[in-house]
Amino acid sequence: RCAEQVAALIERVHDAGRLHLAAEMLGLAAEAFDRAVDYLKTRVQFGRKIGEFQALQHRAAILFGEIEIAASVVLKAATLHDAGDARFPAYASLAKAKVGEVAKHVTAEAVHFHGGLGMTDDFDLGFYLKRARAAAEHLGDTAFHQERYAVLESAG
Repeated sequence: RCAEQVAALIERVHDAGRLHLAAEMLGLAAEAFDRAVDYLKTRVQFGRKIGEFQALQHRAAILFGEIEIAASVVLKAATLHDAGDARFPAYASLAKAKVGEVAKHVTAEAVHFHGGLGMTDDFDLGFYLKRARAAAEHLGDTAFHQERYAVLESAG
């Protein structure tokens, strides 16, 4: 009985950690996106600001949408956590899986928008990219959390 209680407590702590990692990754994705958009507005190539190129506008719009969806998932998980809702473990996994993928995608795109400068020490984007990749693996990777979410949702 005591071992079961300890295991349940550890799992609750891990779920809270997963939510915190998702929130951290959301923040770094949003910051990387903001910096990338600022760069698109100021960098001139071929006599035009690169943000005027439609292909880059489309890529930025997709990133914006992904960040908004990720924010909704984190908010839902946080709301369930605060309410003590039994669905929180499933949503902690959903948030960790979704935001991990979004953060990796957004930070990689932000680096690409900056070209070779994106990974230099002059910009923090390389740090954001590396942190997103590390955080996405901590306390379970995307595949683990997709599977866990499916199992918890089907059992609930």
